[in-house]
Amino acid sequence: MKRSYEDPSLELIGRSAAERRLDRFYNRQRSKLRNATNRDGYAIESKVVEKKELPFQPSESTAASPPSKTRSDEPNARKSVRDILYDLSQRHLPHRGRFAKSVKLLTKLCVGYLSDRANAEYAGLSLDDFFRVFLKLDRIFIVEFGGGVPKDCVELKNVVLEFVESVVDRLLAEADISPVHRELMHLLKLDLCYSASLWYENDSFRFHAIVSQLESHFKRFEAIASERDLSADSEMYNNTPSAPSNPIEASGDQSDSPTASSNNGGESPKSSPSKDGSAAGVIPNSSGASDESKQIDGNSQDCQTTADSPGSTLPSEKELQYLQHQAFVRALAVVFGFCSYPWAKVSIETLFQKVYLRRELFCDTDQQRITDWQRHIKAAKGKTFKGQWSTRPPHGFAGSLTPLGIGESSFQVQDARDEKIVTVHGSQVWSNRQFGI
Repeated sequence: MKRSYEDPSLELIGRSAAERRLDRFYNRQRSKLRNATNRDGYAIESKVVEKKELPFQPSESTAASPPSKTRSDEPNARKSVRDILYDLSQRHLPHRGRFAKSVKLLTKLCVGYLSDRANAEYAGLSLDDFFRVFLKLDRIFIVEFGGGVPKDCVELKNVVLEFVESVVDRLLAEADISPVHRELMHLLKLDLCYSASLWYENDSFRFHAIVSQLESHFKRFEAIASERDLSADSEMYNNTPSAPSNPIEASGDQSDSPTASSNNGGESPKSSPSKDGSAAGVIPNSSGASDESKQIDGNSQDCQTTADSPGSTLPSEKELQYLQHQAFVRALAVVFGFCSYPWAKVSIETLFQKVYLRRELFCDTDQQRITDWQRHIKAAKGKTFKGQWSTRPPHGFAGSLTPLGIGESSFQVQDARDEKIVTVHGSQVWSNRQFGI
């Protein structure tokens, strides 16, 4: 506020007494409002912090429920490796979305156990605990991803191949592994390794390498079948009764005991007990393959729940060998999908020809599939079905070949003399006009 003095040329700027009095009133009111605001805010905060008890009695369910224990309440609580394996087999592996992460965790646990078995974390564990989970893993993989090439499973392919390379190959290299465990590792390699390796594969060298490995497995099947044949022949030779020295005594013995021949000498070699308690000489051929397939098929279905309980046992060696035959046929189904590629035809024809000639090693259903595949391969090689499929043949093709006579062809023969192609160019027309033609 400007104040005028006697000297009009002097003007000072300042505040009068009335203005300072008004300032005192203003400052006092402002402090009162601030204190009132602080008191109200503190009251609101106190109401929020202090929880008032409701005038209702707690329900029976609330009163009976124990207080939940969180991970923060017990920082030292930690699951054992056995519990983790059980959760993997029961909760995580059956879910398709968690399958890849579960296999990765299982690989990590198994590699840690094989590297340091004396660690306190693996106390009370054995390889049987891991093998039960491996069997459950194999069954789930067949149900979810077996029989074809799934979509968008590149990450799963890498995880499965890492599991086979880090765990399966390492266990197969160990010399102290039991025969049952070794057969289980071969089953995992047939189901997981070869099928997953062929997913989204376009490299001819890798394809031929996988096919050669499948041929080695097929040779192992042939060796096992030949060993069974030799053991059956030897047991049949041992059970053959010796010829009696006196034919009169032999006739007398037969007359006295008419059932002696049926009880002793007439015993068939199929009923003689073998080492594993089963019938000796039981080979999955064309006559007895159906009975054996029905008997072991039920066992293979029961194998899906072998990891459900901690005390469950693994299948026998014979059952695992039968499951390996089924896994081999599933791998052949994936290989058969490469028939449309020219660089794969030679390996496919060689492998399927060998399998077709020894198809009696498999069950009746697999024999029919192998026969259909071989029929299509021969038909495609002879160009009988040329132009029928522009893409890959359908899965499980079962077509019939029409025999052709001598001089007959499956293609329509056209005479080139029936067609005459004439082209008239503008320059030829101009030259004809010049010559008056």
